[in-house]
Amino acid sequence: MKPLTGIGRLARYFLTSKLTPTIVIAISVWGIFAILQTPRQENPEITMPAATIFTQYSGGSAREVEKLLTERGERVLQEVPGISHIYATTTQDYSMLTVLFHVGESPSKSFVALYDQVNAHLGDLPPGASRPVITPLSVDDVPIVVLNLHGKRYNRGELYQGAQRIIAELRAIPGVSTVQTFGGRPQVVNVRLDPVKLAAYGVSAGQIAAALGASNATQAVGALHSDGESLSLRAGDALTSLDAVRNQIVNVSDGQPVRLGQVATVERGLTPRENATGFGYAAGTKGAERGLQASVSIAIAKKAGTNAVTVANLILSRVKTIALPPGMTLDVTRNDGNKANLAVNELIQRLLEAIFIVVALLFILGWREALVVATAIPLTLFVTLGIGMIDGQSINRITLFALILSLGLLVDQAIVIVENIHRHYHVVNPHRSKAEATVLAVEEIGNPTTLATITVVLSFLPMLFVTGMMGPYMRPIPLNVPIAMIASLLIAFTITPWATYALLRNQKPKASHGTPKWILPFRNALAKMLADRKLGRRFLGILALALLVAAMLPALKLVKFRMLPDANETSFLVAIDAPPSSSIARTASIAAAVGSKLATYPQIRSYQTFVGTNAVPDLAALFQGTVFRNAPNQAEIHVTLLPKDRRSVESAPFVAQIRPALAAIATARGASLRILQVPPGPPVRDTILAKIYGPDPEVRRAIAARIVSMMQRERGVVDIDSSFKDLPAALNLRVDPTEAALAGVSVTDAIQTLAMEIHGAPVSTLHVPDQARPVSIFLRLERAYRGDPAALESLMLPSRNGIQVPLSAVVTSRAGNVERPLYRDDFRNVSYVGADMAGRSSTYAVIDMELALMRHPLPAGYSISWGGEWSLTNRVFADLGRAMLLAFILIYFLLVARFRSFMIPLVVLAAVPLAVIGVLPGFALLAPFGIYFSATAMIGLIALIGIVVRNSIILLDFIESKIKEGIPLHEALVEATTARTRPIFLTAAAGVLSSIVIAADPVWSGLAWALVFGMTMSAVLSVLAIPLLYGLIAEGRTRASDSLPTPGIEAERVRSIVNFPELDCIELESTALPRLLEGESVDLDMEIFRGEGDARDAVAYLSGPYRVEKAKLELQSAYGSITSLQHLTLRSIENAPSWKELDRE
Repeated sequence: MKPLTGIGRLARYFLTSKLTPTIVIAISVWGIFAILQTPRQENPEITMPAATIFTQYSGGSAREVEKLLTERGERVLQEVPGISHIYATTTQDYSMLTVLFHVGESPSKSFVALYDQVNAHLGDLPPGASRPVITPLSVDDVPIVVLNLHGKRYNRGELYQGAQRIIAELRAIPGVSTVQTFGGRPQVVNVRLDPVKLAAYGVSAGQIAAALGASNATQAVGALHSDGESLSLRAGDALTSLDAVRNQIVNVSDGQPVRLGQVATVERGLTPRENATGFGYAAGTKGAERGLQASVSIAIAKKAGTNAVTVANLILSRVKTIALPPGMTLDVTRNDGNKANLAVNELIQRLLEAIFIVVALLFILGWREALVVATAIPLTLFVTLGIGMIDGQSINRITLFALILSLGLLVDQAIVIVENIHRHYHVVNPHRSKAEATVLAVEEIGNPTTLATITVVLSFLPMLFVTGMMGPYMRPIPLNVPIAMIASLLIAFTITPWATYALLRNQKPKASHGTPKWILPFRNALAKMLADRKLGRRFLGILALALLVAAMLPALKLVKFRMLPDANETSFLVAIDAPPSSSIARTASIAAAVGSKLATYPQIRSYQTFVGTNAVPDLAALFQGTVFRNAPNQAEIHVTLLPKDRRSVESAPFVAQIRPALAAIATARGASLRILQVPPGPPVRDTILAKIYGPDPEVRRAIAARIVSMMQRERGVVDIDSSFKDLPAALNLRVDPTEAALAGVSVTDAIQTLAMEIHGAPVSTLHVPDQARPVSIFLRLERAYRGDPAALESLMLPSRNGIQVPLSAVVTSRAGNVERPLYRDDFRNVSYVGADMAGRSSTYAVIDMELALMRHPLPAGYSISWGGEWSLTNRVFADLGRAMLLAFILIYFLLVARFRSFMIPLVVLAAVPLAVIGVLPGFALLAPFGIYFSATAMIGLIALIGIVVRNSIILLDFIESKIKEGIPLHEALVEATTARTRPIFLTAAAGVLSSIVIAADPVWSGLAWALVFGMTMSAVLSVLAIPLLYGLIAEGRTRASDSLPTPGIEAERVRSIVNFPELDCIELESTALPRLLEGESVDLDMEIFRGEGDARDAVAYLSGPYRVEKAKLELQSAYGSITSLQHLTLRSIENAPSWKELDRE
């Protein structure tokens, strides 16, 4: 008997070992534990540190600030390691740099390096510039739960107090990180100054601020010691009541103290109304009272690495225990934990459906065989999830899609093992014991199965090198699919034989009914093409033509490309830009009008308005820039849709449906409106983003106008926005230095006084023991003097002489506009034009505009770079294309090493173009239904490499095994197609059916359909094309070898496989026998043992002459030498051998 390899020994060890069922139980417990304990998220966690650097330079124009701060800052930041992009926005007086680090960089190391670099160059700041304020931005800061407090009879101050009570309870919850409020108005002491009274008493705002700050303090000043006792001393008096604030002495006039109450109104109130937030129910909430109510949002983020589902559940459980005042309502407007749980549970359901469908399909093999394969599936998934838990992965949509994707692959390994064991039981080794036949079956199929598994692993590993945000987004696929494949391979060699042996060893042989009728057409077609070479070549020519036609479909736009299709989300954001000089009240009225329209749609549950402040941010908001929308003319409406199972329309078509009505409401009020949807993959600033580079802003403005015009004419382009917006009006107050000097007025004091009186400022604190937050004392003029520019002339400024000087005496005013912001993108001046798409891929819109720009080029020195989805699509498809090419190369090298041929691997890889013949025409058929060839479809194409190559390897292995048995080439090819068509089709059916369950998912439908079309077409064509190609190459080799001269080539020693029928058909391998022919005889003198090592139980002595009953010779040519292998059957002529039991004692 031929010695077993490692695979055979592994199968033999676990076949009857008590350890095998123990391992099965352990794997099951481990997997269930992993499912329960692994953190759940909707999508993989993406680590991409970012930060903003904000610097003030008072008095500088936008251009001056850009030169002195922004460009200097860029040069400093380019020395920080790990930075991928630097964006800059410069306005009058301010510079803001936004730094993006490479994906995967450590946030702590990145921020430390950033702080160190900025602090090391503080000396480079121009005189008068403020210290840079660095604000880190992290994905972990995005809230996972948002609570909204609202009530018809409550104002935002009362709601804020209620929010603080809730926050105090939430901070103690494990896993909670930052907690913020949006829209709240904390309590303050409002000091509203009367400028007439200030002038009458000779008091300035600066004096009042100084008085409130100086007298509102207590301090320990020491202790008195006498007669062994110590008495602590504190000096000063704190402001603890409104009366104390009113009675605060702020000046002395005519020998009399002037108290604050004499020149100002002092009362408890709320912070100035610099924003407005509201909440309203829509028609989707049955029975709820409609109308916009004041609201305050509480945003809660989780700590990094914690389970979003667990933290969210703890938050909501704690909130339920908090009593709210009557009429105050708490709504959950975001619950990423529940969203992640629903997404994960939905995919777990899809996974279970796929498993059920595949197992039901396998009943074709028989119920016992199906049960064996059904055992291997969950064990493989348990191992994969367990390793993912140890590796720190989360259970998310991409992880589960990877498991569904691998399902059809891992099933194939179990099918191949079970089928081969069944064949050995009833066909190959019926005379052997079932245990021995099981081991031999695994041994026989082990090497090709291992090789096929390695090819699948190699097809996925290059996806680890996908760059940008899509890299970590996709990473669970190239991590988990190879893990699942390796785990399924080990299970196929250990647990599957054990289960098969346990269930099938007592099964009675099934009657053979010959070749199934449905396989006969394939068998007959291949036989005809082998017999008629012209017919075979014509068939291959048709396939080549079909591949060429399929490759032309994208160029003809019959196959539509897109990064990712729109996902069916539960919310979207409406961004409103009112006329530039609009007040909070006017912008709020526009937002309310849009909100009233939104409330009429039954698909909408509720909406929240944010005026003068940004909405609670999500991950997309960090990239779309909405976190900086806090101007009075800017508003956002966060719309919450009904759950997916309660509405018949998906979010993207619904948004397209309501966009015209909402835009009409905004346009009628002079405003513009955009709808921002949650992207299905990595977020981008805009779906279409034209970045216009060049030195002159006016030329860039003209180019931007041209791009806007092009977008307006382009089909499907909506919500166009440009960085060249209308500017709000401004009143520039210039302090005349000469007049100010003559009047004894300090320019700095004049500016500070105006800022304090007009904008207002907190100048001190009221000490109230029962308040969780400090109560500020806020100083500003009465409203009547803050709304009319003419009223400014009556304001008085303090002078060094103690005389109040009218503002009009030293200040001149000039009407104008706010300076336009300047933008830079990675050290280049830039302007932006952005837009969204509705019902069309941005790829084709950009191509149309690029063609138009080629016909009418830009001025010299100016260029356009397309960002947004276009840039992401190009980068991702290029990365996936490189991954696909690398997978081809790696698999080819592996196959060359295995087959010792340069041509046979090409035959194996020919299955991939056969899959492409199915994939591209399939997507052409689906294009009218809105199905795109997306990045997920590209992943499916990469997966097909491993799947179809696997089938080719096992098909060719069968062909070569038949040739080694001495079967003629054509017969071996036909026999291979006959024998392997069933398992190939069964594997394809398993893969197709497991993919169908995810075809309804809008994002992953591309992957599903790629597998469906590719596996189907490759299965149908490969059982014909692969044997046909192999036959052509083999015949070509035969003709070439026949024409080679024989001298100079020496035959190596003959390797023999000897079978002895008289000894239970035991087989031996020998290199001592000469070349023998049938009918010849050979003398033997040797002993052989039954079993190996400690398992030896009998011995037989072979002596005398033996006759050759059968002899078959194989010749293999490689590198100028011939390797011979002969198969012999020997029977004794004189003394028949027999087994003698060994003495165990």
